[in-house]
Amino acid sequence: MDRDFAKDVNDGLNKIMEICQWLKDSFHIEVGRNLKSWQNEKENVIDIEAVDSSLNKKEVESPVAKIKNIYHRKDGRWEYVRTVNKNTIHLIARTKELLQEKINNLKEQTTTKISLHTETVASYAMKWLKTYKTDIKQGTFDRYESIIKNHIEPYFKNISLKKLKQEQVQKFLNSITASRTKEYAYITIRQILQQAFYNKKTNENIALYLSKPKIKKSEPRTALSLEQQSMLIDEIKKYDDDLQMFVMFSLVLGSRRAETCEFRFEDINKDKNQILIRGTKTLDSKRKIKISNEMIKLLESHKKASDKEKYFAHYLHYYTHKVKEVLNNIGAEDKTLHDLRHTCSTNLFYLNVPDKQRQQILGHSTIVMTNDIYTNLQEDINAKGLF
Repeated sequence: MDRDFAKDVNDGLNKIMEICQWLKDSFHIEVGRNLKSWQNEKENVIDIEAVDSSLNKKEVESPVAKIKNIYHRKDGRWEYVRTVNKNTIHLIARTKELLQEKINNLKEQTTTKISLHTETVASYAMKWLKTYKTDIKQGTFDRYESIIKNHIEPYFKNISLKKLKQEQVQKFLNSITASRTKEYAYITIRQILQQAFYNKKTNENIALYLSKPKIKKSEPRTALSLEQQSMLIDEIKKYDDDLQMFVMFSLVLGSRRAETCEFRFEDINKDKNQILIRGTKTLDSKRKIKISNEMIKLLESHKKASDKEKYFAHYLHYYTHKVKEVLNNIGAEDKTLHDLRHTCSTNLFYLNVPDKQRQQILGHSTIVMTNDIYTNLQEDINAKGLF
């Protein structure tokens, strides 16, 4: 039995050798490859010029199409070899189509990786705003947007988010001179960087290491004197109708700048002589207040948009800068657009409007805010001299 078994094994091995020899002779298969001859096989080398345009296609257009770094091996398979930054990319597939698919997948992965590294702080900041801050109050959203557009985008326009350093952010905060703006910038950039870390856009949470900038306590805002109000109305006549109406609206109704920008003519109820102010802060800030027929007629006379469209044409910061320009022209350099709101509150006080009504007109949550902060006593104002 042992001798017969050995004979069977020997016969089987011989048969296998015969089959292997027959396969080799029939298909001309060579074990391994000759590197020199492989490099010199010009009919199988694909041209360098067509690489970018062809990588997006599922296959090479024809057997003689020239695409760089793709080779047809002698064993029938297709091969892609490329060196990038001293790293060799080596792909093999049974067909051109499968190899092309592998190349396309590799290109897509590489592009994604590159985009993550080249995303700038500025581009991510705006993406953050539109992704995570869409459900906040309009006034708060506008403040974030203003900080991003006017400060973060110009400063970090070409700075990679992935490579951002804490020192760069600190220098950015130190470069802002206005105290309130610096405070808002600090709040905004911290939230952006914290979210970037959570989203794995940065390797460390830079927000944790930022030093809060020292904020100089600003001078309290005060109302315009009666003389300044008179000069303001005369000066504003030199500007276009849109800015004139914005100043009158702010001065007479005491609305915040964001609230004024949100006004639509449909917010007026002529039958009740009421106007809806779309509040931007507390729940009490959305309010309906009484206005005169004269004010309604004035708004009608300058109406340009449809009832449902915003009445005022420009972005809120346009009005902030323009009103500041007008105030500077009349010698009130220490005044701002927000001081018109203080002026309205003070005028209502001298007109003997009850405290609770003044609070409702201004949209304050407490009467303390109305009386202690927004009502500024003026020596040259009295009820008879106002209107």
